[in-house]
Amino acid sequence: MLQLTRITRQGDLRKYAFEEYSRPGYCSRAATLYVTPEFQIEAIRLNSSHFGVVTWSRARGITESTAWHDATPGHQQPGHGVYYAASGTRSQAGIAPDVMADVLASAPDDGFRSLVRSFVADTNGTLTYPFQNYRLSPAQTTGQIHVLRYAPKETNSHKIELTWHSVRYALHRYLHPLAMARGVSSEVRDSLDRVQYECQNCGATNALLTGNCAACGSPRPRLPVAVVLRYLLRASVDMSYALYVALCLSFLVITMFRALSLMPATN
Repeated sequence: MLQLTRITRQGDLRKYAFEEYSRPGYCSRAATLYVTPEFQIEAIRLNSSHFGVVTWSRARGITESTAWHDATPGHQQPGHGVYYAASGTRSQAGIAPDVMADVLASAPDDGFRSLVRSFVADTNGTLTYPFQNYRLSPAQTTGQIHVLRYAPKETNSHKIELTWHSVRYALHRYLHPLAMARGVSSEVRDSLDRVQYECQNCGATNALLTGNCAACGSPRPRLPVAVVLRYLLRASVDMSYALYVALCLSFLVITMFRALSLMPATN
């Protein structure tokens, strides 16, 4: 049965790849939906290991129709070797019904079949991808999908000139209590926002602390505690300013209690 195994980007479009593996490393059927940020379907590409590849594009109809010469192993064809090793291809528009029948025989549900058939029957119409009905499943060839990621911190490459203004800013940032509090809050929030998760329904990237996907509104997937703690530890590495403030406050507190303990007792 076809399963949603990958969500990738191609320009402004998202590619939703539904695949079926007949054996490890061999994808026998695939359906790829090209969807806009508003979840409007722009194209559907069907791949069959038995017949070939056909693509229908919105307002243009069939824009690709390629049949396999035979099924014997051979050199990989650009754009097709991801799925099959074929000895050659040839253009043949008449294979479209066979490809569609073969791929849709493994459709995840009747709604998916109806969606593809409706788009093929009228490519001038507007169809919405039902993201809420399908979630990412781990592909047999790639193992578990990595839902969490950590966005790299942007580095400031330009050199800061030593001027009175830069010195005054540094003194204010590192010594003024209110500025230190603001800086800690901003840095902690920024570091936590770089821990991101991929929505398993639409593929959009969201901050970990976001309860629902900003693109489709789907709830955040349940994540293992150990994995989340690992990413939070990674985020803490970038909290250098917060660490500096924590060390300063610790030093001040320890010094204050030390000074109080050394004060002579009064009668």
